[in-house]
Amino acid sequence: MKTEKKIVLIHENEALAKLIAKRLLMADFDVNYFASFESYLTTHSFDDPALYIIAIDDKNIIKEIRKRSLLFPVIHISPEENSETNLRALKDGADQYMSAPLDMNELFMRVHIAWEKYMILSRYAPPRPSGTM
Repeated sequence: MKTEKKIVLIHENEALAKLIAKRLLMADFDVNYFASFESYLTTHSFDDPALYIIAIDDKNIIKEIRKRSLLFPVIHISPEENSETNLRALKDGADQYMSAPLDMNELFMRVHIAWEKYMILSRYAPPRPSGTM
């Protein structure tokens, strides 16, 4: 069974998010864009496997994702090179971080690598009980 390569892109900058989404769609990823974590939560659940690209300044978003799944990959994009922000993202559970300005080729390589790692690790993860997040 082939798993859809789903990405949840939460980004404050709609124009940049559309550019990222367009490039990921060309690479056969199914991208869902949200301007905020709250808008994601009102329409989606954590039942489907997904890779998260987070580019908003919300100190709790990565912690919330990690409460629901330790397995889903999280890439954090910081608007500037700021070691404090990047270290906080890693401490909160991000798998990787990048700082703006983005190198799109690097972002897509990180996405592909994170997705492949997720697929390998998910084979060995115990199944989640139904109805849990």
